[in-house]
Amino acid sequence: MNSRPARRRAVAPAVDGATPARRLTAPQYQQLATVPPEAEWFANIRNAGTRRIYQSDVRNFMSFVGVERPEEFRTVRRTHVVARREDLERRGLRGATIRGKLAALSSLFQFLCSEQAVLAKQSSRYSSSMHFAGPSSARSG
Repeated sequence: MNSRPARRRAVAPAVDGATPARRLTAPQYQQLATVPPEAEWFANIRNAGTRRIYQSDVRNFMSFVGVERPEEFRTVRRTHVVARREDLERRGLRGATIRGKLAALSSLFQFLCSEQAVLAKQSSRYSSSMHFAGPSSARSG
């Protein structure tokens, strides 16, 4: 038997209209609920090195295909990713480098599928291999 007394959890004081049981105010909660899944994915990358590389690779992909806003990733199709891969091949990059550049897209699209922000053709599993499978279409409504 444990003879230690039970520890009580400290309750942080409420701020800006939040209650002690609820740490976020209603407006804060609503604001977080409207964050696009693409931004949520990026914010969840903890490793600074991975974040820097993924940010660069995603920005380069966005520039290549003409995506200007995160929400536009929902319209990206496999053909866009294949065109990017072929562009990287034409530029003389090696397979491992190309797979690394596609890894960010693979991670992003896997997350978007898990959040049902895009629909996968047959599966929500994406590969960062040379035969990367992108989303088939955006979710409707």
